[in-house]
Amino acid sequence: MDTYTDNFAVTYLNAAGSCYPWSNTPVQVNPFVIYSALSTTFINPMKTNGDRRLFYVAEPAPAKITGGLTASNFDAYMGIEPSSKMADIVAAYNAGNFSDFNKRYVSLFNAEPVGLLCAWDVKFILAEAAVRGWITGTPAQTYYAAGIQESMKFLANYTPATYNHGVAMDAEYINTYPATTGVALTGSADNQIRQIISQKYIAGFLQNCDYNAWYENRRTGYPAFVLNPETNLNDPTSKFPLRWLYPSSELSYNTDNLTEAIKQQYNGNDNVNETMWLLK
Repeated sequence: MDTYTDNFAVTYLNAAGSCYPWSNTPVQVNPFVIYSALSTTFINPMKTNGDRRLFYVAEPAPAKITGGLTASNFDAYMGIEPSSKMADIVAAYNAGNFSDFNKRYVSLFNAEPVGLLCAWDVKFILAEAAVRGWITGTPAQTYYAAGIQESMKFLANYTPATYNHGVAMDAEYINTYPATTGVALTGSADNQIRQIISQKYIAGFLQNCDYNAWYENRRTGYPAFVLNPETNLNDPTSKFPLRWLYPSSELSYNTDNLTEAIKQQYNGNDNVNETMWLLK
């Protein structure tokens, strides 16, 4: 996979059950679009680094527009912190202090193809491998830059101009952005891994599997999530869970093997905080 045209992805048709999953059109009604909001984890890095993809994937916060900012201003975009108390989230939403999904995701039956594995995923994997010394010959920055650029080219191709809030990503911007200060790989290996995984997270918006960001965080510590003991449902509340429990069907129909697996992996202690072999 070299460019976004090589993505292993599903494209959509204007027919019931075949439209873009998040779309809300006459042929495919989606009742879940009325309370959608984007997170600080996703919004803030793009604001910090002047990443124009923000205008392609998000809507400005209603309160910011009412306050006089334009939709082309980075400061007009706000995320909601997922770990906050529900009352605080509801209050922020009701006050208009949040950014919604870009309207194209709701309005267009074919907003964009959804990939299970995309060209930028491959580029970021290679960038991480280069930083860790698993591969040599090509600098990590080369793979990293290509991952960002393919993500940008993808969005530029599938976003009609009427949906980018007047902020275009032209060829010059796409070519130069990965080398800008704050974006280009720099510092320790850990900091470069942070940058790679953070960019992989942004590029993966509404792509890949539902829990990919959690898997990356669990593996690398990035993207960094806020742990709020007041809202964390894990026990203990001072840490994130690490693993899924085996499904009840295994307990019902495969008891002996399940018991042995738990014994070998977790010394018989079957809970969500035990460390699986993948992380050891």
